[in-house]
Amino acid sequence: MSRMNYCCVLTITLIFIIRSNIGVCSTKHKYSIGRIPDAKHPFRPPGATDVRGPCPGLNTAANHGYINRSGIVGIDEVVKGLTTMYNIGEDLAVILAVTNTFFLGNPETGKFSIGHSSDETGAFMGIIPGGLNEHNTLELDASLTRNDYDLANGDNWSFNGTLYGMMHEVAKETSNGLYTIEAIAAYRRKRYQQSRRDNKKFFFDVRALHSYGAATFLYEVFPSAVDKIPSEEVISSFFGAQRLWDHSGWMHKPERIPYNWYRRLEPYTLDDIIQQAVAMYRIRPVEFGWNIASSGQFFPSPGFLSSDELDGDTAFCLLAESVIALAPTNITAAQNIYIKTHYPLVYQGLAKYSCLQQLAST
Repeated sequence: MSRMNYCCVLTITLIFIIRSNIGVCSTKHKYSIGRIPDAKHPFRPPGATDVRGPCPGLNTAANHGYINRSGIVGIDEVVKGLTTMYNIGEDLAVILAVTNTFFLGNPETGKFSIGHSSDETGAFMGIIPGGLNEHNTLELDASLTRNDYDLANGDNWSFNGTLYGMMHEVAKETSNGLYTIEAIAAYRRKRYQQSRRDNKKFFFDVRALHSYGAATFLYEVFPSAVDKIPSEEVISSFFGAQRLWDHSGWMHKPERIPYNWYRRLEPYTLDDIIQQAVAMYRIRPVEFGWNIASSGQFFPSPGFLSSDELDGDTAFCLLAESVIALAPTNITAAQNIYIKTHYPLVYQGLAKYSCLQQLAST
């Protein structure tokens, strides 16, 4: 099987899991307030061989040992680590762990890298998986604090202090320095405009909805449960951002949990992140699409919806259908077998979603 077909197979699998879990596993339940970290999870900077990548939340979890400090992690530990540390809903934690393992890691060993490719994940079909750094999979252009792949000689994972400073300024202008949904929506649009203008290979298709979902962590997950304020103190700690001594910019230090921090009271579920991602997008909508490398001219994605037409169900059905259109029909049957075998409750929920009924019947 070619790498391209392999990606199509795994993508459809993940679409199945994402959409079906909304109906099956999104029931909310209360947790007691918890101060994080506990004594078993002290902060420790990454060692010379430890892997870190573009996701501040995973980097922080690794620096405290809620997931493997090496940065090479497995599905079960990621689910446990994210639910324990952040009070991420189990459904969302499973989606994140499974997506990264199957799409960017090694399904046979059940491991993925939170950064660059690593021999420690093992080869799958003769290829060492690319890890979270792999470009144009789940990592797209116009990141909050990371460079575009083609504007930085392939370095799309390192912290960029200039970009963090831009985000900081937008938060000041928009929300008195707080990283609210309005501030992040405004900054996402600013980064989109910057990348689309400067990057001739700019790529931002419907998969960018994943980026909107990740950005919701700044105001939904990172604030302490004590005050729920997405302050500079909190956000800079999770992003590993530190002011230069003369206040002329920002430098990077290892990401860590803020002092006297308490996790969310209620789990942040899959349904929550979908609704929040769409809400953020609708505040400052942009066109999905990409630049033609030879000319830099922008080509909009077919079937682009206006912000008024985009809700959670529509957004993910659009994503599902765009992937299905690229895949041979026999691949959809293989995905049904996989989901039915490994996720029977998820499989039962597929009939609820009209855009996936075609898949469920193949």
